[in-house]
Amino acid sequence: MRVFFAINLDIRSTRRIADYSRQLQSNPAAPKASWVIPPKLHVTLKFLGEIDAELAPALGDAIRPIAASFGPLSISTGRLIGLPTTERARILAIEIDDPTQSLGELSRAIETCVEQLGFPAEPRVYRPHVTLARPRDWADLGPLFAASSPLPQLVSPVSEVVLYRSDLAHSGAEYTAVGRWPLRT
Repeated sequence: MRVFFAINLDIRSTRRIADYSRQLQSNPAAPKASWVIPPKLHVTLKFLGEIDAELAPALGDAIRPIAASFGPLSISTGRLIGLPTTERARILAIEIDDPTQSLGELSRAIETCVEQLGFPAEPRVYRPHVTLARPRDWADLGPLFAASSPLPQLVSPVSEVVLYRSDLAHSGAEYTAVGRWPLRT
């Protein structure tokens, strides 16, 4: 199965981001794209890719103490970004501010843990974000950003780390929670 570790936003923040995403989608400067529906909005901590389903319990055992050692956490929205760049984007996203570096530390702890289990290290620097859309072709998002209303500033509490299974379908990826581990309260 194809899996990744993530955190979820609270319901209020998810709804406000979904409303903002609909505004972007209806903007004439918006690229042709696959737009993420509200239940799939999340912040990825570590993408593992394809794993043997029997490894999920071992991953849970390894992540449980890490999740319990972090918290309480809250995240806030930053700005709209295009990844890898605004001028040549494959992802339209909201950058997540991490002023205390807690989210980055959590991501690094998970990264170190899964490396010890044999998973390859991520070569890119961790850049927390919520994906809103995936343009069908490389897109210059500058015109969309210039024509958009300001992004709402949101703060969302984070209560758990989730291991999601991602099943690819014609309608997009379907996510199923395989495990959940609470953060320290």
